[in-house]
Amino acid sequence: MLSEVRFGSYLVYSPRGTSAISVKSRRWRDAIKSGVDEALRTVVHYLVRDLKSTGLSVVLGSDVTLVPAPGSSLLVEGAFWGPRWIASELVRAGLGKQVFPCLSRTTAVPKSAFQPPGGRPTARHHYDTMRVEELALLGGERITIVDDFVTKGSTLLGAASRLGEACPTAQVSAFALIRTMGLQPEVERMVEPCVGTIRLVGQEASRDP
Repeated sequence: MLSEVRFGSYLVYSPRGTSAISVKSRRWRDAIKSGVDEALRTVVHYLVRDLKSTGLSVVLGSDVTLVPAPGSSLLVEGAFWGPRWIASELVRAGLGKQVFPCLSRTTAVPKSAFQPPGGRPTARHHYDTMRVEELALLGGERITIVDDFVTKGSTLLGAASRLGEACPTAQVSAFALIRTMGLQPEVERMVEPCVGTIRLVGQEASRDP
């Protein structure tokens, strides 16, 4: 397991806030979860516009291979795969070189959103239930794992650990379109870009910011 991985994200949402912005942030969350193309294109349009000022060029760019993070369940052919959908739009907008879906689940894990505190899969659990395929096409290059949402970062840290082990010469980072702001009651804005770190603390992932 990696002790840490660099990550970036662009939007935030409030799970429980009651302000107008917090409520709006959940509507955008739901649009991304539901695969609304217009919503994603709008977000990526502004991400392209803001890229230089956000610092997110350390995880996104025309030279970066984008690897979609696997979902909690085994992939079913033809099913909606949010991270791959997002990665494809990022490539279309020039924020990635190619989408390379080489990470997959070997065993389903419980969906974190439905688990009580302390019951969510750990980073190690995610690592143990993923595999990397078709490594011959990945060399010493920039690789970013793409996810739709990040809460604590367990999925991204587990995925980065698995991919980093398989591609030791690559620079592996992570990007989540939206990060959950569960420890503060409200959000003041939805567009709040960040570049930070997900660390392994004991058995748990810890996201900063």
